[in-house]
Amino acid sequence: MRRLAFTIALLPVFTALAACNTSKAPPESAAMSEQVAGEWVLASLRGQAVPPPPGKTDRVPSLAVTRDGAVSGFAGVNRFAGTTDAAGLNEGRITLDRLAATKMAGPEGANRFEAGYLAALGEAKVFRVAGSKLELLDAGERVVATFIRR
Repeated sequence: MRRLAFTIALLPVFTALAACNTSKAPPESAAMSEQVAGEWVLASLRGQAVPPPPGKTDRVPSLAVTRDGAVSGFAGVNRFAGTTDAAGLNEGRITLDRLAATKMAGPEGANRFEAGYLAALGEAKVFRVAGSKLELLDAGERVVATFIRR
């Protein structure tokens, strides 16, 4: 009888301990694709700050990534789209070297910026996410672009 009472008395303790461990964290690799998924606004390109243009905030250089590897965005004059390897996203890798873009004309300065932005995206090999900041790094692990979550 004492053993039964002791077991019943400890039941809430064991239940509470078990509840602490019921929500296992997803594997780190799955969490990586979750972290990069979303919409990002370009904050710096090759270490140079990219100020938002005056007026229309929907026309800022951007990057959108989905967990299944679809990518799209705005490059300054034109929109772009493509894919990256979803399995690579789960491992912290990203390849953006085969993007399709519209071909609208723009001011010379905007076209020059866009060419540099798309070139930097094409050099990206890995990414890091820390809070609301995304960094794309090249093969030498140099930051080529930094984004802030939209």
